Amino acid sequence: MREGNIIPVIRQAELLGVARSTVYYEPVVDIYTLELMRLIDEEYTKDPFYGSRKITAVLRRRGYEVNRKRIQRLMRLMLCGAYHNMRNNSFLRNKEFDTFFIYDTIIDKKFINYVRKGYK
Repeated sequence: MREGNIIPVIRQAELLGVARSTVYYEPVVDIYTLELMRLIDEEYTKDPFYGSRKITAVLRRRGYEVNRKRIQRLMRLMLCGAYHNMRNNSFLRNKEFDTFFIYDTIIDKKFINYVRKGYK
């Protein structure tokens, strides 16, 4: 191909195997949704036992008009979920061990007991 030649958009789309409208698509950034996601992350980080109902209630108290279904969708998108169905998760509420809780990972109780005893 010679310099200065540009492949038409139709041909580019054919080569990529996508519709032409996909090439022209520009995602819409909704600032309100980003704000909600930040607030959900803030609440979920503070207390990961909150589900969509509790987080919706917290956001409504703060003055945001939100629907629980929207909060559920955003929590799924952010991979957040409450840990109320897991057995033996009450030890995670101890503030001393908040650093050991990382989103979808719960450290074994044997390790927590190991840390409590002060072994290194």
